Amino acid sequence: MAENEKVHLTLVTPHAEVAVGPADQVIIPAHAGEMGILPGHDRVLALLNMGALKVINGNSTQTYFVAYGFAEVDHDNVRVLAGVCEPVDAIDIERAKEAQLRAEERLKNAALDPEIDVVRARAAIDRAMMRQILGVGAA
Repeated sequence: MAENEKVHLTLVTPHAEVAVGPADQVIIPAHAGEMGILPGHDRVLALLNMGALKVINGNSTQTYFVAYGFAEVDHDNVRVLAGVCEPVDAIDIERAKEAQLRAEERLKNAALDPEIDVVRARAAIDRAMMRQILGVGAA
């Protein structure tokens, strides 16, 4: 595939530029379902779902855990603004398990302590579980 037959990906968080460069295809975990982006894609703005964002170049695939954000597609440009993003091969599965246990403990204590944010605890559990799923797949 020629360079002009690729999409240009920009993947950023509030803290860092995670990935920038050409790709044959980008697969985005959109709220409405998984979206495959190829060169020449129609314009779209999509809400990100928590999950795996895949950057495909030839036979190589780089996978990132993403959550909370948006993806903007404009023909050959894909811009992903994610609140959370990390390469799946960098996920520490034990740390994710510990985070899940801490969040589950907070949830158990929520009925006794009105200061505990139940929504935040559930989101932490969801993130920890997704990291474990994706991290195991990368191992």
